[in-house]
Amino acid sequence: MKSAILAADATAIYYGQLHALLTQGSPIKVRVFQNREQAAQWLGVPIELLAAEPSGEKQIQSRGDFRCSDT
Repeated sequence: MKSAILAADATAIYYGQLHALLTQGSPIKVRVFQNREQAAQWLGVPIELLAAEPSGEKQIQSRGDFRCSDT
C-alpha cells in the first residue's frame, strides 16, 4: 500500500518524514511530496483524484501554541 503526504511547509515535511520512518518495515510505503503532480505519479493515479481539500472537511488555518502543565 502506498501513502503520499503532500507537505507545504518544513513542519509538515518533518512530520511526514517521521511518519515514513515509523512505518518502515510495514506494508505501508510512505513518501513525502511538495508537488501534487509528483505525488500522483508515484501513486499511479490521475492528479484529479488528489483533492486540494477533502470534501466535508476544513483545513486547519492556524496552529495554536499548545503547552502542558502539571496543574
